[in-house]
Amino acid sequence: MATKFIILGIFFLLGFRLAHYLLRFFHHSRKLNQQIGYYFVILEILTWLTLVIWTLADVYRTMDSKLILVFGAVALVFSVPVYYLARDFIMGIYLKIQHKVEKGEHISIEALSGEIIKSGNLNLYIKNSQGLIHTIPYSKIATQTIVKLSLNPNLKKQNLTFSIPQ
Repeated sequence: MATKFIILGIFFLLGFRLAHYLLRFFHHSRKLNQQIGYYFVILEILTWLTLVIWTLADVYRTMDSKLILVFGAVALVFSVPVYYLARDFIMGIYLKIQHKVEKGEHISIEALSGEIIKSGNLNLYIKNSQGLIHTIPYSKIATQTIVKLSLNPNLKKQNLTFSIPQ
């Protein structure tokens, strides 16, 4: 009974790793590659959740009490870490969809300001003016005010000198 789910899980794991590897060979615009990467991660998570729910439903239908206890214990052990991972992951998707965090932009968050060098799935990597790289979980910055420097050349600071004839 459980072997079909294990084999299906291994198939999903190998299939997603192969697809992730093959996606690196497609050269589109940077934004399109990022969007495909975000949707691919979401698709993988939803697939794994579907497999887990299907497995639990099958175990419950057979009423194997030992397996139900094992799944319950595993669910209790993994519930807290999964909560923190899911929170950061969802906040990261939320901030990326709103284009609040993009690689190469200069931002300021509370006492930290610098250039975004990477926006991962769970963390944001910011390089400050001293060259230090700070890793910040998305859940920490989702509730903060994010100040972005404008990239509009018309809004750059200009020094004007006026000479007044006497």
